[in-house]
Amino acid sequence: MSVSIRLALWVEGPSDLPFLQRLMYRATHHAAHDALSFSIDIEEQFLRPDRFDPTTATTRVLRLMQAFSSQLSDRQPTIMFVHADADGDADVALSNAAAPGLSALQSISGPKFAGVPIIPVRCTEAWALADVDALRRTLGTTRSLAELGLPERLAHHPEHAESLNDPKGLLAEVTARANPHRRGRRAFSSQPTIPDGLGDDIDLDRLNQLPAFKCCCALIEQAVLKVTGQQG
Repeated sequence: MSVSIRLALWVEGPSDLPFLQRLMYRATHHAAHDALSFSIDIEEQFLRPDRFDPTTATTRVLRLMQAFSSQLSDRQPTIMFVHADADGDADVALSNAAAPGLSALQSISGPKFAGVPIIPVRCTEAWALADVDALRRTLGTTRSLAELGLPERLAHHPEHAESLNDPKGLLAEVTARANPHRRGRRAFSSQPTIPDGLGDDIDLDRLNQLPAFKCCCALIEQAVLKVTGQQG
């Protein structure tokens, strides 16, 4: 049996896109391996959203519809990820930011479409901080956690990342400390970019210790079963 699955992703901020694309691609492969008795082909290139008209696409739902409706009309097996940072309230993020858009896309996409909300407890940067070894590798540093300003607890308790008060600020500080002699915008930006390559290097088993990521993976497994016609 041969099935091909497409992936699509809508993110809140463009800096999250490369990290989440690679992370969701890997998580989908992992879910398919665990859930299916046959192999599938997961397209590595995510669907590219169409441009939307900001004068008419005045809500998140309308922007999602304009960006993806034409591509979903062929009703091919597709898993659509919609990202929304919870900022401490996952229920509100789901009901206000993720669920309405996914429901609207489901209505035009047919039975081989599945939507998966991505809702970190605070923000995506918290997930990036969950694997301190992978973070140091992608930043190209051998500095200790203390030298980077990272809590020592993260080394053995990655779930602590979801209780950090300011993951964005901490990631910016870590990035600057990892490259103290670098000059330029990125090293000292208050709007940190998740390091290139972290989505490929981060340990999924460590991330699975974060409740929000574990929940996302469970939804991905359900989505794989649905779009392959294996859902009971």
